Amino acid sequence: MIPLYGFGAFPVAIEIDPEAHNGPHWELAWFRHRTGWLRLLELELDTNRQRFVETQLLMCDDDDNICPPWLANNLMRAAIISVEHPDSPPSGLLAAMQQDAMAKFRRRCARESIAALRQLEEQHAQELALFDEKAEAQMAKLEAQLREWRRGLRMGTLTEGAAAIAPEAISIIQRQLERLIASTAERRADLRLAAARKEERLLADFRPRPRARVIATAHWRLRQRRAYVRGNWWDAGEDVLDWLPSHARRTMRKAS
Repeated sequence: MIPLYGFGAFPVAIEIDPEAHNGPHWELAWFRHRTGWLRLLELELDTNRQRFVETQLLMCDDDDNICPPWLANNLMRAAIISVEHPDSPPSGLLAAMQQDAMAKFRRRCARESIAALRQLEEQHAQELALFDEKAEAQMAKLEAQLREWRRGLRMGTLTEGAAAIAPEAISIIQRQLERLIASTAERRADLRLAAARKEERLLADFRPRPRARVIATAHWRLRQRRAYVRGNWWDAGEDVLDWLPSHARRTMRKAS
């Protein structure tokens, strides 16, 4: 068996042995009596936080019918028995399929960036909630002191010395409360700005386009088997007898 890796951007022609396929017979049905092109790609996108790498197999036949990826993988489980120079250049459809694959790969990376963005938003919300909790506790403490001083003055329960300094104490607490409210607003703004800058850096990571490395470009064909049916030799891409009912197979074998 010849590995498909290592040919790079130079096109080759490969012959595949369907008998070396270990899966069900129907998995190669799409490829029988067809020839076409395939391209094996490695897509890569680097960010400051993560490196995305994905291998994709693109395939079409010579009539420009696109082979779905799950079918294309079936062909790759069979054995490559020969490698030659192709008789024609690669199909132009492969280039379009490659561009489409790169765009879809970039969108998948972007979806992961959105997940990271949501995580960043949750982290920012938690930081704000923790900060608000601490700030509110400090404000509640100052407001409780302010209420106590005012109640004491109103009800006359303060001592003579406390009553003398009560107006100044109330003024000091009010200024402390005002500074705390102002600093809280500034700190909240700073947290929002830091979160926004993190979001910008995160989204900027996905602006570069992914890189594509061609592992192999090949024109594929299945090895043709000769099946004897009703006295005639046919070049067939499958053993015709395998597709006949059991009683017909016995009749054909006796006739041969």
